[in-house]
Amino acid sequence: MKEQGTIEELTQVPDVTATILELAGLGSSVEGKSLLPFAKSRGVPWRDVAISTPSLIHGALGGVRPTVTTKKWSLILASTETALGKEEYTMMVDGKPRLLRPFGKVESELYDLTSDPKQQINVLNENKEVAKEIKQRFVSELTRLNARQAVIHPWLNCKGLDL
Repeated sequence: MKEQGTIEELTQVPDVTATILELAGLGSSVEGKSLLPFAKSRGVPWRDVAISTPSLIHGALGGVRPTVTTKKWSLILASTETALGKEEYTMMVDGKPRLLRPFGKVESELYDLTSDPKQQINVLNENKEVAKEIKQRFVSELTRLNARQAVIHPWLNCKGLDL
């Protein structure tokens, strides 16, 4: 084991699950990566992007907005297909039906985490090419995970990026 310290890597909730499964000696059946290699050594190859999102199974309904984070940027995507005036039901984690509604105007946002770690200044207009590249990484990850085209399609055109 190495000395106590902070690891400055991008992690996701499934990484915690993968870590627990590895500690229990069970095979991992989740998309996460175990964090245990960081306890053993430095210089562990790791992801350079993290994705957090509500369920995308019903597309971009109700203003669902995934967040794609790199060490420098945080991109919050808003699909051009977001149904602003429409309400849709979905099944949430707790198994109870919930009504999804957008919260105000739904737009894409980009934040520079180096100069604005609290994500208060949207710099999308000045950095559209960066945002497009990060969005493409999100679409590529959905494709790698064998997501259905109906799940991928809403994210091909995002507000503030593609029109």
